[in-house]
Amino acid sequence: MNVNEMLDSAYEGARIAQMNADTAREAIRQRDILLDALRECAAWFADRADVQDGSYGVPAANEEMRMQMLCDEATTKCGF
Repeated sequence: MNVNEMLDSAYEGARIAQMNADTAREAIRQRDILLDALRECAAWFADRADVQDGSYGVPAANEEMRMQMLCDEATTKCGF
C-alpha cells in the first residue's frame, strides 16, 4: 500500500467515524424527545390514577394507573 492509498484509507475511516457520530447524536436527540413525551404522558395519567374494586373486592389499579406505570417503566428503560 502506498502513501496515497494509506491517506485515502485514513480519510475514509475519518468520514465513516463522523457519519457514525452524527447518527449517534441524532439517536440521542430522538431518545430525548421520546423521554419527554413519556414523562408528559405519565404525568397526565398520574393525575387520573386511582384504585378501583378488583376481583373479590381487592383494590386494583385503574386503567390510568396501569398506563402511568407502563410510561414510567418505558422511561426507566430508555433513560439508561
